[in-house]
Amino acid sequence: LTEYCFGQRRRPIWAIAEGDVEGDSFDPGLSQTVFMVKENTQPALLEALRNGQIYALSGPFADDLSLDTFTLTNEEDVQVGMGQTLKAQEVRLVASISLNGNEKRNALSADLIKNGILIQTFKGAGKINIDLRDTLENGPRHHYYRLDVRAPNQTRLLSNPIFAHTSDS
Repeated sequence: LTEYCFGQRRRPIWAIAEGDVEGDSFDPGLSQTVFMVKENTQPALLEALRNGQIYALSGPFADDLSLDTFTLTNEEDVQVGMGQTLKAQEVRLVASISLNGNEKRNALSADLIKNGILIQTFKGAGKINIDLRDTLENGPRHHYYRLDVRAPNQTRLLSNPIFAHTSDS
């Protein structure tokens, strides 16, 4: 992602869940790629995959963990999601993550990452809501935001990035 942001790659690399098959058994519920689509059609799924509008889940509670919202909004109220780019000087980042299930296993921790560096860790029980503002440094460089969420029993959610920049380049 850093190479893409500095113009050293033509396209970013997307996070995709993968299955770790050992022996004769594989549980697809332990590793999932979630597609953010309005309709469940092949063209919509392929477009979401191509544009990074997906996120990766893994672990025994992956079926119950979801990224409900993850957006950036600029000063003109233009809003974008994963895989998209926003021109802005200041951004508002809104995210919502939820884990359904019994209370003994609903502890969540979400790391908000900007340009590969941890900005802040958010914690919650069953749900985390993030609403924060950030100022971008001037220059042609793209910036990116992503979420790395942990739930009990090594359950994890990794979002794809949302990009932002301050210039027209």
